[in-house]
Formats: sequence, structure tokens, C-alpha cells
Amino acid sequence: MNRVPLLLFIFLSFGAAAMSQTPAVFHSSYDGKRYDFYVTEEQLKATPAWPDDQDAPPLAPRLALSTARKSLQQLFPDAENWQLGDVTLQPMWKSWIYVVHFAVPPPTSLSTRPASWFNVVVLMNGEPVQPKIVELKPPK
Repeated sequence: MNRVPLLLFIFLSFGAAAMSQTPAVFHSSYDGKRYDFYVTEEQLKATPAWPDDQDAPPLAPRLALSTARKSLQQLFPDAENWQLGDVTLQPMWKSWIYVVHFAVPPPTSLSTRPASWFNVVVLMNGEPVQPKIVELKPPK
């Protein structure tokens, strides 16, 4: 009977350890591809902290926007046509990241299509998170 609490403790301990190493993923899709932005705890530990007693984050929002725009231009040749949606600060573990939202320009033939959004993730050290790109298969 004493083994049940011990096994439960071991199981929960492994689960907590696995959860602390699980990356957060931000997905965006465009032109038949999915862009997965993985943010790991190790990446965040390598960035400046934003202490509770400081009003401003270590990376200014305009610098995060500039970094995100450059990252978008590396991914898409028409990035200058993409409009800024917003720049958000998001808490991650004990740190913060920026998620910059861009409105994808509609195709010229379908100007009434609702806007879709593409997110770019920027760390507090000014580094953009490089996405892993996955080809999406068309539905059968």
C-alpha cells in the first residue's frame, strides 16, 4: 500500500520536469505552409529579465517591431506590403516575449477575403525566434 503514494510522487515529478522543458509554440500559416515558432525555457533564460520594479521592458517595443519586420522580410519578399496589427508583450515562465502580429495582404483577386494574421516572436534580447516551416498538404 505504501507504494501507491511513492509511485504517484515519482509520476508527478517526471511530469513536472517534462513540462518545464516543453517549449511554447506559436503557429502562423501562409501560402500553404505553417510556421512554428518554438520558445524554450533555455532561450528565455539567456534573455534579460524584466524585474517587477522596472516600468519599461529591457527591449523597447519599437526595437521589437523593427526586429520582427526584418524577420518577416527574410521570410517573404512582399513583407513591405504587410500591415502591422499590434505588438504584444506576453509572459512566458518567469520572462517575457513580444509577439508581433502582421496582417497578411489579401490576394489581388479576392480583395474581400477577411484578413489573416501572421505572428512573429521576438525575445527580450532582440533576437527573433526562427520558425520551423512545415508544408501543409491540401485536404483530400
